[in-house]
Amino acid sequence: MSSENTRSALRIAVDAQLLCADGRRGRFVAYIAGAAGAAVRVDGEGETFDVPLGSVSVVGTARALREHVPPAHRHVPSVREKASLDAMLAQPIAVQGRSITAGEYVRAIGAAGFETLVVGGAVRDAVQGVPARDVDLATSAWITHVDDAARDAALPALASEPPLGILFVGKPSDQLDLRVLRKRFNFGREQSLFGGSLLDDARHRDFAMNALYYDPVAELILDPLGCGVSDARTRTLTPTWLDDPIGWVDWNAGHVLRFLKFATIGYHHDEPLLEIARAHFATVVRGLPKFRLDHQLHGILRGHDGPTALAAAMRRLGYSEEDLSLLPSE
Repeated sequence: MSSENTRSALRIAVDAQLLCADGRRGRFVAYIAGAAGAAVRVDGEGETFDVPLGSVSVVGTARALREHVPPAHRHVPSVREKASLDAMLAQPIAVQGRSITAGEYVRAIGAAGFETLVVGGAVRDAVQGVPARDVDLATSAWITHVDDAARDAALPALASEPPLGILFVGKPSDQLDLRVLRKRFNFGREQSLFGGSLLDDARHRDFAMNALYYDPVAELILDPLGCGVSDARTRTLTPTWLDDPIGWVDWNAGHVLRFLKFATIGYHHDEPLLEIARAHFATVVRGLPKFRLDHQLHGILRGHDGPTALAAAMRRLGYSEEDLSLLPSE
């Protein structure tokens, strides 16, 4: 897709009113990744239809992402929290012989008319007052918009996986990850949709404390589920599917291992959630692809002094010896 065509679609956002090249009008629903290029799903008068991304333009001004979050769930960060988040945005990343920062990409994408927020662990860690390891970003832009924005700002190009809505730059040990906000991501079971609200995206994450977003322009911490900030402060695990923890596991089996990561280092949880995690553990470990299992276990083991210490923590939580036998050996 050419830069000229891409620019015709700038400032697409949740519920934006669109004008299509064929004269039809409607409300933005989602981006769709396709083999022939990205498309936009539009909710028109009495019909929903898909059109090429480069064939739509925005009529009027769309609301900012934060405006879809209730005012009671928008938090002004403390001086310490803001300093932590700003430091992560300014943290250097080595790419192609030069040093770049997440903040540079945030500003470049913003200059193109889209929003980019810090999400996940860096926001949780700032609220908890502990050092963050890395920073992840979430954006309202589609991948080609990000590509154009990076090029216009003379920033290194990001690699991407359009079916997953993911972009990344840097080495695995020092990598910036940027994800297009998700509306319906189904792990290959049906067509995935991107460009959702913060609430849509939050429900695709594991726990409410990890579904926190920092808007560096408005300088606000956004908590679309309403309990993420309090959960981060009290180190509490609340599934993002607040009323359906079993469906939460069925949706993404990896959530069982994410529960293990935090529960074994002392995060609070209720007994029903522990029972669900234990009941699904063996099936999940045996069913995950090896690369994904290895990645999850590496993250879990970072909180422990080796597999033996992890096994001891799991025993305290009531995991079976059969479950423990599935852990990697020393």
